[in-house]
Amino acid sequence: MVQVSTLPPELLEQINEVYLLHSLATNPSKILPPGKSLLSTFSSRGRHSGETASQTSKTLKDQVSEMVTRAFWDEALESLSSTPAAQLSRLRLLYTDLYAAVESLIPSSHHIMFILSHPLSPTSSPLQSAAGHLRVLLSILRERCAPVRDAEIDELLQCLDDPPLNELPKACITTIRGIFNVADRMKDDLADLVIGTWTEQDARQWVRRKAIDSERRTVLEMFSARTIKTSHMEWLGISSEQNNRAIVTRLVKALGSSESVSPFPPSNNLLPPTFIFTTFDVLHMQNLLQALVIAASLRSLVRPVNPASDWLSRIWTLLEMEVQKGGTEPAETKLLHLEDEVVQAAISPGDSDSSDRLRESVRRILRPQDPVFMLLQSRLLNALQTRLVPTRMRSGLGRQLETEIDERPPERELLVKGFEDPVLKENVRALVVMVKDCLAWVEAAWGEFLRDSGSI
Repeated sequence: MVQVSTLPPELLEQINEVYLLHSLATNPSKILPPGKSLLSTFSSRGRHSGETASQTSKTLKDQVSEMVTRAFWDEALESLSSTPAAQLSRLRLLYTDLYAAVESLIPSSHHIMFILSHPLSPTSSPLQSAAGHLRVLLSILRERCAPVRDAEIDELLQCLDDPPLNELPKACITTIRGIFNVADRMKDDLADLVIGTWTEQDARQWVRRKAIDSERRTVLEMFSARTIKTSHMEWLGISSEQNNRAIVTRLVKALGSSESVSPFPPSNNLLPPTFIFTTFDVLHMQNLLQALVIAASLRSLVRPVNPASDWLSRIWTLLEMEVQKGGTEPAETKLLHLEDEVVQAAISPGDSDSSDRLRESVRRILRPQDPVFMLLQSRLLNALQTRLVPTRMRSGLGRQLETEIDERPPERELLVKGFEDPVLKENVRALVVMVKDCLAWVEAAWGEFLRDSGSI
């Protein structure tokens, strides 16, 4: 099994990018700025909104990239200022790059695309031939660009308007660089035109498909296909094809463990590679389940002095703060805070003896080995598994994920003895939804792969 400390920095950076995309697909409200839709991130203005701000604080990576780019064009200019043979050689490379830059803008059957993709004919004046080719290419781009790009292309055409022979190499380089920039902007314009017809639902579907494709590609770079499938089956505890009951049973078992889930060793609650990008989702569910059991355990101790008291809501607010942190920060909800809330709800002021006994009961019942704690957790886990097993994890669910998550009917209440309080019932329902979404995601990303015997 791969350890995260042994992964190359480039792959770690890729993992972070894919996880960000996964989060954008599964919980966009945590990633997007307040009031922003997912669709807003697709416009060219949105994609490049940070460029101006970043110009004043360029990173070392940006500076190195600029130096490499400058060196590339300086060397290209030097080649075009050399002999005809050197000019032909360099133009061949530049034409190849131009072809790649404009192939999505011009049909491959167009004559200019043939010129860009084939060796140049020998000539004593390669730059004059190149200038003619560039004029043709710019004219074609001008026919196809948005009106806002006309001025940029006209300016590039002027660079080729009979420059002195000694200025021709610089004119060609300036024009080629300009074509790259114009082509990028035209692609943005086309993307915005297509995206302009999208709905928010279209954007969500695209992000999910992109996230799933990126997840599969990245995990397959980290592990062999055989390792992925073998690890998943070993985690399930079966040697045959995965089935719905097995994955539900195994995931519920992982949620009920006192050990935090992890996709990398060492861990006593290790998830297979198929869960690498859903690990934080599973950890969140694990923390939510523990918070529910803690709240239900405390509830079993209290007969409120004031029946109208909302003491359990205050308890849940304290616990939910820790759940939202995801277990990555030190816990601020001290046991003493929970004791104070329970004592305030159940004991009349001045009854110090009863208060001390109740505090001791709180400390006892919140131990994972306490019979009441274990009973309530077992009830919740069993109810969760019973609700989830009938969920049909059909082959092809991945293709339906876009609509099934967004258009799924509201989850009905899951009634569990000890969790009848409205605050707990609502969060039990939320837990069921989270687990279903997690199972649907893993099925969409890996279901067909795991069922394909040829994948190993």
